[in-house]
Formats: sequence, structure tokens, C-alpha cells
Amino acid sequence: MDNLEPAIVWKEIIDSLRPELGEEDVDLWLTDVKVLGIENDLFRIQVPNKFFVDHIGSNYQNRIEDRLKSRTGSHLALQYAVRKDIENQLPVADPVRTAKPQSSFDLSDLNPRYTFESFVVGTSNRFAHATAEAVAKKPGQQFNPYFIYGGVGLGKTHLMHAIGHAMKKVHPNARVLYTTSEEFVNEYINSLRYDKPDAFRNKFRNLDCLLIDDIQFLIGKGRSEEEFFYTFNSLYNSRKQIVVASDRAPKEMAPLEQRLISRLEFGVVSDIKPPDLETRIAILRKKAEAERLSIPDDVTLYIATALKSNIRELEGALIRLTAFSSLTGVPLTVQVSREQLKDTVSMDESVNVRVETIQREVADQWAIDPKDMKSRSRRREVSFPRQIAMYLATQLTEMSTTQIGEAFGGRDHSTVVHARDKIRELIDKDPYFMEKINKTTEHIKTVDNQ
Repeated sequence: MDNLEPAIVWKEIIDSLRPELGEEDVDLWLTDVKVLGIENDLFRIQVPNKFFVDHIGSNYQNRIEDRLKSRTGSHLALQYAVRKDIENQLPVADPVRTAKPQSSFDLSDLNPRYTFESFVVGTSNRFAHATAEAVAKKPGQQFNPYFIYGGVGLGKTHLMHAIGHAMKKVHPNARVLYTTSEEFVNEYINSLRYDKPDAFRNKFRNLDCLLIDDIQFLIGKGRSEEEFFYTFNSLYNSRKQIVVASDRAPKEMAPLEQRLISRLEFGVVSDIKPPDLETRIAILRKKAEAERLSIPDDVTLYIATALKSNIRELEGALIRLTAFSSLTGVPLTVQVSREQLKDTVSMDESVNVRVETIQREVADQWAIDPKDMKSRSRRREVSFPRQIAMYLATQLTEMSTTQIGEAFGGRDHSTVVHARDKIRELIDKDPYFMEKINKTTEHIKTVDNQ
């Protein structure tokens, strides 16, 4: 081993890794590594920054050390030296640098309504909320970058603004910027058009916290994506907080630049799911309280049960109903709400599921024998689930009421019509029952599509 040239050994190892890791990963992570030498049982290398230490250590170190053993005959462990030792540049306790007074600093254009105090926490967003609070308390440290993803109108933007507000409260001089990927791209294009790229980079690379929304629209944008990649590296290497939001997980974005995705996944990734019924009710009540709106509990329950996809729809329905009541003088009831929201709350499209599936799944949900769907029994514990199954058959199949009656033991079509009207009336009156029927419907569709 004494005659081995460490730099040559390193080149042989990374060349052998190219077929396994791919040219791009090797060029990105390993070609910039400088070999310092072999000392005792250590193979000493120098890397550009701590990001390289973490990435190489997590992804390549075992394979490199295995090849070192094969090449040298000795057990050599990698030892890293960081060219730019970030840890010694900034105090651990406070990553936000001491700044001169910047009362005119106008980057932090944050929505005053989007704070942690106004955010309703439920099972669907608890982890995302807790991580956001931790990020705001110790920016640039444990959870960096922080990637939030979820569907439209679920609270991602709210959490990003809340992080910004909390940071500004603790660090009034902190340079916090909320922007969207579209705004980032437009500013970058304008900086090139007017020959001001340095001003653009000074703005984005000297922040204490970058909050960038809808990152999925930046992926695949060529030079704009590359510029964000270098912006990300600059902020991360300076231990500045990066918070990114998207409508999908990083791996689902299929970018041209895989290296950007690897960075987005480096920190904490959390998703926000649609809120459950209890959370939707809490959201409506908090919105009503904030807007000083009066709304009956049964109407609140109806809205929360009927609108499940996102928070914006919930709050929009609440405003729409209270505005209608205020302008017309008509008291709000469930029936009035149903009529006013009929364009928003649409019936599920028929997916033409099998009536046998409906009978089986409803029987299972209400704990009766599937054979009772066709029996002549009039016991309520049997007849009521049967009526539910008949109602669902009218909604989820293309069968006529006569055909449905035949499928339920040769019953008359008027029996099916009676069952349909009865269950529909119960749904109108009882939002909890509506929620149960909705869940049963979704389950039946899932089963029949498997």
C-alpha cells in the first residue's frame, strides 16, 4: 500500500462507480472531491461543503470503502475535510445573522391572516404543522430544506406564511421572502432581459429564509431551474432556511434535473391530506369567529359533510351562505344551504358499479347477511340496510327502478322509489348519516375498480 498513489486510487474507484451510479451523479458528487492522502487507516478527502459530506456519507460511502479494500487490501475509512466549514461560520444558537436596521426591507410580503394562531390543526396536517413551528423556531438547522406537499387549498401556503411571520417576530431584521415559482421565473427572465443578473442573485442569495410556493411549475424550466439550483445551494451552504411547497411529492415531479430533487428530499418532506370531518367543522367555526359570522350548527355540519376536498371550498361556501342570508333576510337552514350550494355540491358521477357489489358491501357495513338483501324479511335491522343498498343502486348504476327491484328479490319498482326517497330525505336531514353514506359510496367504488 505504501507505493499506491491516493489520487490514482480515487480516480479508479470513481470510474468503477460510473456504470452503477450514472455519469451525472458521479460528476456532480465525486469529481470535485480532492484527495488529501492516506493516513493510518483513513483515506482523507476534501469536499466543497457539508452538503457533500452528508450526501456521500449516506449514499456512496459503503461502496467506496468496499472498493478501497479491494484496491488496497486494507480497511480504509473515509475521512472528510470541508473546504468551506459552514459550522464555524455562524453561531449554532441563532442562524439569522445580525443585520443593520432594515425597516425599509420590503421582501417579506406576508399575508397577515396566515399565522400559526389561525391555522386549524387536525390529524391530516399535524406533522406538517409541528415541523413548520420547529422550522420557525430554529431556522436553517434541523429541518432544512422543508418540503410541504398536498392538494390545492389544504393549507400549504398558510403554513409558509406562518413560518415567515414567526421568524420575523423573533428576528425582526431577518430577510424573509415568500414567492411563487412563477414569480421566480419571471424575475429571472427580466434580470437577463435588462442585464441585471447580479441584482437578482443578490436578492435571492442573501436571504435568511426563502419560502417558494408551487415549485412544480419550476421543474423543467431549463435555465430558471438551474438558477434555482444554485440559489438553493448558496442558501443551504450559508445555513439559511428554505421552505418549498408543491402539489406533489418530489419524486413525482420527474424533473430534467434530478440533482435538484435530491436536494429537495435532503431535509424533511411532509404531506397535508384533506381534513377529516372534525377538522372541517373546526375550520368553519374558526372562520366564522374570525369574520364575526353567525351560522347554525346544523348548517356548519352540513357544509363540512358536503364539501370534503379542500379548505378554500369550505370557507367559500360559508361566505356565500352568510352573504345570501344577510342580503335576503332568509334564515339559514340545511335545506336553504343545500339549494344555494347545489352548483358546488354535485352528486357523484355514476360509475356503473355492479349491484352485487353494492349489496355485499352494504350488508358488510351494516352487519347483515348478504342473502337478506333479497329476502322478504321486514325487520328494521334488515329492511333499512336494504333500502340504503337500493338507494345506492339508483345512484351508482344505470339500472332502472324495475331492474333494481328484480335484483332485490323481485320487488316492485315502487318499493325502490320509496327506498330512494326515504334515504335521500335522511341524507338531507342528517349530515352525519350523509357522511356515512358518502364513505360507503367511496368504498364501493374502490372495491369495484380493483
